[in-house]
Amino acid sequence: MTTDFFSLHTEIKLKDAIQKVRTVAHKKAPASYVYVVDQENRLAGILNMRDLLIASGDDTLESVMRKEIFSVNAFLDREQVAEELSKRRYFAVPVVDSENRLLGVVKAEQLLEDAQEEATEDMYRLSIAAAITLSTCVGFILDNCDFKDTDSTHNFLNIVKSTGAANTVDGLQV
Repeated sequence: MTTDFFSLHTEIKLKDAIQKVRTVAHKKAPASYVYVVDQENRLAGILNMRDLLIASGDDTLESVMRKEIFSVNAFLDREQVAEELSKRRYFAVPVVDSENRLLGVVKAEQLLEDAQEEATEDMYRLSIAAAITLSTCVGFILDNCDFKDTDSTHNFLNIVKSTGAANTVDGLQV
């Protein structure tokens, strides 16, 4: 979640909102949505830039904002947020607390990056666990099996080497 989002109060006139959007756009990348909040910072609506530009300048944001709002609770699991964003094909969603106060915005792009990073970390952990398990098994076999000839021992060590599990096992060079 990011707290870097653009919100305005419901009673602001559209012409003033457009000026504020222009000011912000000169400083950083323009937002696609304006989140509209009441005096207590509760999410009241959403206004996309198209609606902002085609409405009459003397109207208030409240009169043209979309009041059917999709938002997520701050305590919703990340995977559930990603699923909801995917279903609706939104690229961002406002995050609210239990009293509907606007806390931030979750961007689909960030969720995707986080999911990829988490998957990479999980794969890394799994590969380490597999290597440790394999190394433990090889050590157990070497400790508890009596190889009758050196060819069998070398064949076994070559198999271990091909798995990439270890370069040395119990001091034996693999």
